[in-house]
Amino acid sequence: MDKYRQVTSTIIAEMKERGYSNRSINNHSKIYETLNSHLELMEMAYLPDLGKAMLEEGSIDHFGIKGDFVRAAAIAKLNDVWLNGTLKNAAVSPRKPYSSIRLCAAFEASVSGFLEHCREDCGFSESQIENAVRRCRLFLKCMQSWDRKSLTEITYDDIRNYH
Repeated sequence: MDKYRQVTSTIIAEMKERGYSNRSINNHSKIYETLNSHLELMEMAYLPDLGKAMLEEGSIDHFGIKGDFVRAAAIAKLNDVWLNGTLKNAAVSPRKPYSSIRLCAAFEASVSGFLEHCREDCGFSESQIENAVRRCRLFLKCMQSWDRKSLTEITYDDIRNYH
């Protein structure tokens, strides 16, 4: 197995072990597969500086995924394992224990209202809306795990403690 495939296999295994969502794992896998195909086509070997240069170039053709953040995260992990043999320095955000909680009806209604506001009043792109809603849901799941049942029960201390 060549180093590139060995490194990407290590990353995916560590992401699974650390509880990343299936979506994140699938996005990273797609990026690594697309990047590997590009490298093979160009008869190039991967090196960390090449990954950084490809990110700066901004083309999604090499990555297969549009989001700048997920591409940067994938390259950061790739370079980290390439240089260190494991994830040491790349940002690691394991799945939170409350992330699998199903939101109560009151919180879900709040998210729906927020989603409508973002679409109608804010001019956000679909990816910005998706990201905002995902973060909002995760925050509310955390609040729900702390026994908050409505937005009015959430305090400034709750918000500070969440971060």
